[in-house]
Amino acid sequence: MTASNRDIAISYLDMEAAEDVAWVKQRVQKALKTKSNAELPFNTFSLELDSKKQTVTLHQDWFDCQPEVFSADEFFNLVSTSRSRRKNA
Repeated sequence: MTASNRDIAISYLDMEAAEDVAWVKQRVQKALKTKSNAELPFNTFSLELDSKKQTVTLHQDWFDCQPEVFSADEFFNLVSTSRSRRKNA
């Protein structure tokens, strides 16, 4: 079975976020509080943040994946649970 675009995006997020959940959350929360859009680069992807829509778009170009959009709440939930997904992988 082939992983979905969303599953691949979450796996990349897990690789980065599981190492330092607080740091990832802090960077994103700070950027979402601004009145403009922001882009945050990470090692394996970048995040595009839309403070008006309160969305986080994960961009990574490996495996020809399309950008994946998450609501801010969903993104923070994914970051908070990244360690448990990595342990269960």
